[in-house]
Amino acid sequence: MKTEESLTLTCTTSRSNPASTITWYKNGSPLQGHPGVINITTITEESSGHSGFITKEQLHMKLQPFDNAANIQCSAKNPDFHDANDVFSREVTLSVLFPPNQPEDCRTQLTKTTPGNELVVNSWLILQCTSCSSNPPADISWYMDGFEVKSSNQTEHQPGQFNGIISHKELQIELTYEHHGLSIYCVATNRDFSGQTYQSKKIDLDVQYAPFSADDVNHKRVAVAVGENAALQCQVRGNPTPYIQWYDQHWNPLPSGDNRLYVKDDLWKTIHESTVYIEDVSNSDYGRYYCNGNNKHGNVEIVIVLTRKSAPDAVLDIDISMVKNIITMCWTAGYNGGDDQTFYVEYVKLPEGIKKTTGEIYDSGFGDFSVNISGLAEGTRYNITVVSKNDYGEKRSRTFTLRTEERIYASSPKHSVTLPIIITSSAIALAGVIVGLVFVIRRWSKANFRHMTSGHSYESINDERRGHSTSESLNDRTQEPGNIESIPLRNIVTREEESDSTSDDDQTSNAYTDLDVKRNSPTYMKPGKLVFEFPRDRLHITETIWTSRFYRIDKAIAWFIDGKDGPSDVAIKIEIESTDPEIRTAMLQEIRLIKKINNDDNVIKMLGYCTEDGPMTLIMEYASYGNLKTYLKDNRQHFTPGKHESARRQMLGFATDVASGMKHLQRNKIVHRYLAAKHVLVCEGGVCKISNFSYTTGVMSDKAFFDTNTTIPYQWMAPETLMNKTFTLETDVWSFGIVVWEIFSLGNNQLQK
Repeated sequence: MKTEESLTLTCTTSRSNPASTITWYKNGSPLQGHPGVINITTITEESSGHSGFITKEQLHMKLQPFDNAANIQCSAKNPDFHDANDVFSREVTLSVLFPPNQPEDCRTQLTKTTPGNELVVNSWLILQCTSCSSNPPADISWYMDGFEVKSSNQTEHQPGQFNGIISHKELQIELTYEHHGLSIYCVATNRDFSGQTYQSKKIDLDVQYAPFSADDVNHKRVAVAVGENAALQCQVRGNPTPYIQWYDQHWNPLPSGDNRLYVKDDLWKTIHESTVYIEDVSNSDYGRYYCNGNNKHGNVEIVIVLTRKSAPDAVLDIDISMVKNIITMCWTAGYNGGDDQTFYVEYVKLPEGIKKTTGEIYDSGFGDFSVNISGLAEGTRYNITVVSKNDYGEKRSRTFTLRTEERIYASSPKHSVTLPIIITSSAIALAGVIVGLVFVIRRWSKANFRHMTSGHSYESINDERRGHSTSESLNDRTQEPGNIESIPLRNIVTREEESDSTSDDDQTSNAYTDLDVKRNSPTYMKPGKLVFEFPRDRLHITETIWTSRFYRIDKAIAWFIDGKDGPSDVAIKIEIESTDPEIRTAMLQEIRLIKKINNDDNVIKMLGYCTEDGPMTLIMEYASYGNLKTYLKDNRQHFTPGKHESARRQMLGFATDVASGMKHLQRNKIVHRYLAAKHVLVCEGGVCKISNFSYTTGVMSDKAFFDTNTTIPYQWMAPETLMNKTFTLETDVWSFGIVVWEIFSLGNNQLQK
């Protein structure tokens, strides 16, 4: 029984004359009545048909923790027989359940067992949580900034007050700079007392670490023309907050006494932002400048090169895909040379040398870029180049040569094909398939041998950003993970020769890696590239969730996806107007963007896509609780403050999830543009995830956002967006504030009015 519950025991004597008296004992000592806690009621009744009396007494106890494991017993005695011994009943041992709060002044204890007073990055923090006495033993949970942290350590026990149990549990954390400023506490609970938690004090972590570049870039370029003003800025993070010293290209400390030059410093907690301003730049000002940040744990040097404005760098990370005679080019912008840049794609028909170009695309400063080239001749070779351009010149990427697909026309029914010709053609085709299979199997065997000896599932590639050549593919498609025989070789697209300017080294580095095929696992088609092409025949649509002008969202079942056996619930986004190249381009851009951010717990996860033999289809994880706005409205009774203690904590958790997901987007310099509660999905465990990337930078421009939307979401827009029709990372922060309002108003529709 639980503490504060009532217990009634009855003691019944045998017949005696006169009536017997009853005495109650607790742990061998007589038990006295105590109003409200212990009450004893005596009932004497005459036995019918015989002389003598039977005496009954009831003991009423309001149980307390100190009653746990107590032995209760009663005895009977006839008052006229002084020499006779008392007659005792059997003992009853009480088991009283009580929460981890005993003795009364006890509190859950949190102690730091790490030696020394300073917490330094890469060291281990060891904390121990000790509960008060409890029956049964308390469970201990750890929390960091309100989120539960799992501990692999076992809970230890020792005897506690009132025959209860005291629980101990350790938490070990390898510290990183991200732990700085977080609060850690532990909570003791008893499974038999739901809703009662006993929290320890909080420990605020002050983690010290060496300085590093706050934007993860240690080498920057700033381009200005002669006579213009320059601002060289660096941000250094460290604890203690780093001190910054600037040096010019001759290693002279700045400021140097030059009236045209001054330094401005701003401090935000562990970040030191320092900016060197140079007015009326002259030729002698060009060169390297060094931002040196240091504290007692180390230092970091950030190099900023002040250069003249110039032509932009060539684009990076070019991806090319082809469907029939439509080619899609995707790329990442390089350095803009200090001036606004645009891009266009040049494609030259071979061997005639007929040159055409696409329209120019403006560099908005965020995300990736892509363009469709349609209307190409079938079965024809083209040289394709991406060109970056500004007012100071242009820079061309490497040139790719590829051949468009050739349409195969059916034979006319008027011309019959003789049996020998059919047999001969079939034999040739069969021989080709056998040769292809032998080739793949040999390469697969070599790949397996290398995987067994190296322990890696795919080869590494060089980074083009560091000046090395990377492999480029015309197709990021993968096949169904299965047996070798199930791979349709016609879909493994290889690249033809590049232009004559490509070196032999480039040809070697761009070769495909060996193909490693394992059932129900991702297939690696080229060095360092994981692709997500998923077979359509393993998708089954069960219901339509939402439909728009260009897309449809369906719930579906996918077999053997995301490394799982059997069927899984998924959500799929399907283009409706599959013949519209602009819709296809937008979805390809969205796929490429999601692949870039597909590694965060608060961003909806892409599981695969279908780009072949049908409409473009994007496969996402299924959010079982739908969007956050609807979820809050449907569960208002649960979230009413005061009715449930956890309501406020859950709503804070939702807001924190959204902030974490948006932080991941901003870290990748992606502007969402349409952050709203209806575009946040609630998944298993109540985890919120950012979704709907159709409007993000890299998928469409600011202008296209306003042109595409028939209903503009003014309620979520920042003032600068309303006035200038521009979106930035900061305007997403404004939208986040509106989402927080939606959360704590439980999806109130007043916002729309």
